[in-house]
Amino acid sequence: MSELSEQFKSSYRKTTEDCLIELHGLSRTDAIAAVKGYRSRLADAAQELGAEWMEDLEYHEEPFNLACDLAGKDPHWEVEGSDAVYGQIMARNEQRAGLPIYAYPETTTPAIPLTELQQPITR
Repeated sequence: MSELSEQFKSSYRKTTEDCLIELHGLSRTDAIAAVKGYRSRLADAAQELGAEWMEDLEYHEEPFNLACDLAGKDPHWEVEGSDAVYGQIMARNEQRAGLPIYAYPETTTPAIPLTELQQPITR
């Protein structure tokens, strides 16, 4: 049984989806499908291995890194301002889920729309 709250899980998934949308330019439909597909592949692997411990494996890395992986980008790619945007995405979703806001509490910069940032670097 998972020790992670449903609020945390929901915030994590929403943050990953929003990173795909706001930082990688995916549509909401494609972002949701990418996250659902990832979760489905993990669930299939856990069932195949009979490994209950895999239940929380989905949450083992930062949502930003997972979004990069799902978008086919190196997690170390950088677009000017992306760290601030990620912090705001995370804080927004933590707040919506009723969780304490830990994401970049020192960030006071307003959200920067992707259109005002450089396009993500493609490799």
